[in-house]
Amino acid sequence: MDENFEDKSNEISDNLENAAEDAVDQIKDTYENVWEGVEASAEEIADAAQNAADQVEKAAEDAAEAVSEAAEEPWEHVEEVVETIDETSETVVEGSWRPVEEVSTPEIPTEPTINEEVKSVKAEPVPDQEKKAKKDKGFPIWLIILLIFLVVCLCVVLPVALVLGGGWAIFQNAIDGVSSLLHLLM
Repeated sequence: MDENFEDKSNEISDNLENAAEDAVDQIKDTYENVWEGVEASAEEIADAAQNAADQVEKAAEDAAEAVSEAAEEPWEHVEEVVETIDETSETVVEGSWRPVEEVSTPEIPTEPTINEEVKSVKAEPVPDQEKKAKKDKGFPIWLIILLIFLVVCLCVVLPVALVLGGGWAIFQNAIDGVSSLLHLLM
């Protein structure tokens, strides 16, 4: 029976070794297949990134060229316009200069004069506007009363309630202590 048992154990160990070798081979094959796929994907991504970088670089070059052309063109026109302005100003200046004559200014009185009618006009406020101004200046009375009530509650009623609540708790605790003492005595 021992021989049979040894044969079976050898057979099982051989089967396990074969299964382990097969598993290792399959894992290696799977690893190689996955790695090839990763390499292919990486190459595709690198190519796409390079294409995008080339396109961006070309667009930047085109934009720089367009900006430089646009920058050069206005200066050419400005130079032409400046030359034209110089020519016209020279022709205008040649024929239009003449000596300046003395100009006299009117005399300004040193003392202001006020008309008597203007002095007699008095400004009086309109009664409706005066009432509206008085109404708009103050707080509403109900708001003042509400604020006073709130201050009284916070400053007087709340501390009194806290003190009375604490006293009530002490009184209840004393009653409970006396009742438990009475139970011990009885």
